[in-house]
Amino acid sequence: MDSLGGVRGRVTVGNRWSQGGAFLVSFSASSLSGERLYRLPQAWRDYTGLSDQTVRGGDGTEGQRLYAKATWRQWEWGGGLMRRQKEVFPSLYFTSTEFQAHGDDERAYTYLRYTGSPRPDATLTARVSLDWYRYDGLFAPAKIDFNHVQPQAESLWSNAEVRWQQTVDGRHTFVAGLEGQVTFREQIGRYNRTRQRWDIWADQTSHYVSPFAQADLELRSDLWASLGGRWDDYSTGEEKFSPRVGLIWEPRPSTTLKVIYGESFRVPNLEERHAPEAGMVANTSLRPETNRSFELVATHRVNAAWELEANFFRTESQDLIRDVPYAPIAGYFTYSNDQAVLSRGAELGATAFLPNDVQIRLSGTVQRAYDVASHREMYDAPEYLTKVNVSVPLVRPWLRLSADLQWVGPRRDTAGDAVPGQWGSGVTLRAVRLWHRWDLSLSARNLLTPRTFDPKNEGQIRTAPGFLQMRVGMEF
Repeated sequence: MDSLGGVRGRVTVGNRWSQGGAFLVSFSASSLSGERLYRLPQAWRDYTGLSDQTVRGGDGTEGQRLYAKATWRQWEWGGGLMRRQKEVFPSLYFTSTEFQAHGDDERAYTYLRYTGSPRPDATLTARVSLDWYRYDGLFAPAKIDFNHVQPQAESLWSNAEVRWQQTVDGRHTFVAGLEGQVTFREQIGRYNRTRQRWDIWADQTSHYVSPFAQADLELRSDLWASLGGRWDDYSTGEEKFSPRVGLIWEPRPSTTLKVIYGESFRVPNLEERHAPEAGMVANTSLRPETNRSFELVATHRVNAAWELEANFFRTESQDLIRDVPYAPIAGYFTYSNDQAVLSRGAELGATAFLPNDVQIRLSGTVQRAYDVASHREMYDAPEYLTKVNVSVPLVRPWLRLSADLQWVGPRRDTAGDAVPGQWGSGVTLRAVRLWHRWDLSLSARNLLTPRTFDPKNEGQIRTAPGFLQMRVGMEF
């Protein structure tokens, strides 16, 4: 499995005025060739009935992005245009290798924000935005006899938020606000170009309103509490209150303890409700996914150079949406609130800022994520993670070397089979003002590390390929 190179470029122009205004315009473009030789998994051969072992090319990506921002006193305006054209491997939608599947994304957005202080102890923030998104693809899936189909999606929505922040006695902070969003158009469908018809089409309009509030209280000089909540009310029928509570204690100036509890949820999207894919049956009675998380965080500064930290966490996710077999029709699937997952673990870390501007970061994580009903480990959820980062100046102040080493422990693939642990490494050499206003950086990742694949499907990519990257920049 080989990869080809790519190129990225970006040009940014900006200026600032003494009267309180500034502007910035940035344009970037990229062309990445992706995988050159991809070994197709056995699952693809079984499903399509085709015998191809490999495919050449088929994973390139091209993209362009234009971004602009301007500020004037308390006002800020911004906007952007983005486009991405991506070729897709045949195995993703079980497409024939004789057909080059692809998908194109486009997005445009603009926003206006105001930030002011009506009184010395208060801040008012207001923001309004308008977003547009469009997707257009072309595939030939085996499940519909390799018909040429065009999945399409388009959305247009506007979001607004008003927030008031008030400080009381210089010790307590209160925040109250309201967020709302109106989706004027949300469409998703699949046009069958072979049969000249729309196989699936769904569209809807919707809106939600979400008031929120938070209070940060100084109970003592070494003890703080945070109480907050948000109420979400959707026109599609979902509503929920999501609380958030935190407590911070400093038993000594060098030690801090934090306890945090929070809840969140996600409503089903249009695709999950209407299942616009061949072989899928719609389920309009889906419930929102919910999450409850608890964290205990401790930090301790040993001396002027070293800081230690520990993070213990537990997250419970309920009513997760996934596709499952549809019992009334053999071979068909539907989306369902079919899973609850519990993940818990601990992360330990140490950070050092040593003399001569040497920086070191060490971290290790032990975690377990499993299905609550079956107690089976979740796929692609390693139990152990470790990482070391080192950054050293070679020639001060213009030449710096950064390196990292990472170990990802064993995990399970989607079929439940074992995937061995994997080392990852990277190194970056960066030169600032190498010549006049030119900057240069050279990066290498995973060049000495063999790639890990799904052992059952003989070729499913599990880790990123090794690569060399060079960046050149000039400030003018």
